[in-house]
Amino acid sequence: RNGSRKAMTYGWHGRAASVHSQPFSFPDELWLVCKARRLDFDWLEKFDGYIVSDRFMEAVQDHTDLFKIARVNVVDNAGADISARPMYFMKFRKIVYGVDMERSVWFQSVLSGQPLVSQKDGSPVVAAFKEIVLREEISAYDIVELCDSIGAKLLISDRIRKRLMNDRLTGMSFIRPSEYYVHFARMLNIDAIGKNSLAGRDTYAV
Repeated sequence: RNGSRKAMTYGWHGRAASVHSQPFSFPDELWLVCKARRLDFDWLEKFDGYIVSDRFMEAVQDHTDLFKIARVNVVDNAGADISARPMYFMKFRKIVYGVDMERSVWFQSVLSGQPLVSQKDGSPVVAAFKEIVLREEISAYDIVELCDSIGAKLLISDRIRKRLMNDRLTGMSFIRPSEYYVHFARMLNIDAIGKNSLAGRDTYAV
């Protein structure tokens, strides 16, 4: 504040996703400066994490050991508070692989006519999923962040979904894994990617 605001240059911002829980330093509070006259929402994916309201935090209060939390002061350029309610920045300590690759339907990335594989472990690089089937162990989570290459990263249980809907929280929509293709086919251009992949053409060719 007072002319000393800095951009998001902290070590935890843009931190590489990891399936291993890694300790990282986190501030007690952050400042979000914007031009809006009033901000009123409960959930927003931003800055490699999530800006959430106190109402969202209440809904997941039994699972706060899974993520780091910092208070967010939402202000205008003059420093006046423009948030409708207390806001927080939430970042998961650990992310998990949640998609069952053997039972799901997906297309491999192709570049210059060659299927792409991970340099780390030789596994296929996924260009797009068409059907999502979750791994059985995922059912043990009430809330978790996925590192799979799908259009939505945050996975919640039906219990938490009902709580969020009953409390009429805003800024989010809910999609069941079985509805994945219906919601993301056009947005992610899944059909075109699938045709190119199966034909051995570059998956993102026009």
